[in-house]
Amino acid sequence: MEASPMISRFNKLVSQLVFCPLLSGAMLAQGVALADEKPDLKPLLGERGDLIFSEDFNAPDAKPLVRSAASEPAIVDGYLQLRQVKDAKHIGVVNLWERDRPPVTDFIMQADFQWDGAHTFNAEFKKPGPVKHGDPPEFFVLFRKAADPKRPMSWSVADNAPQAVLGKESTPIEPGAWSRFLIEIRDGEVSVQLDNGQTIRGKCNLASSPKGSPSLSFAGEGGRGVNVDNVRVWSFK
Repeated sequence: MEASPMISRFNKLVSQLVFCPLLSGAMLAQGVALADEKPDLKPLLGERGDLIFSEDFNAPDAKPLVRSAASEPAIVDGYLQLRQVKDAKHIGVVNLWERDRPPVTDFIMQADFQWDGAHTFNAEFKKPGPVKHGDPPEFFVLFRKAADPKRPMSWSVADNAPQAVLGKESTPIEPGAWSRFLIEIRDGEVSVQLDNGQTIRGKCNLASSPKGSPSLSFAGEGGRGVNVDNVRVWSFK
């Protein structure tokens, strides 16, 4: 027996009431997943080549990396938590890979970081081989918290020989928010991008020399610091 038009319309309405929330929930979940995924930043000095180093700190057996005595790194919830030892007189330093790994010259490095109370956070690059305490990096990217909480954070790119600042920017990075940077070094030229669209480019005297492990240095008080995730290093094509 064929259902009346009124009954058919009623059944259609019921099916919409039942299935539309499920569809909306799926669409919402997909939107959240897409929002959580940060796209790779596009290099400005060339195309990505081979992946040299990759660490997302998700492996069950992941261990804190080579570190200085003033740092207390830990793997927490799938990211690297960087904290300075209480009452330490020096900044904390964590190397991204072992010292016996072959040095790199031209490369692309991308990472995510979350400001969690640190005063400063550096991505720095030193000469290969043993490094004496106090040896300055040849090249570094510095993120610095403003003394006035109403002022935005600043970040700069510098070459320690001849100690030239290649550029400086202010950025409204909020505590707890994840940001992404992309560092490129190629044929003496440096480019650093943030995922908010800010870019600093310039020539670096020592950028063409071989580099040891990229290092992360930081300073903070009271168990505060910075969190790091999704570290990638590529060669250029």
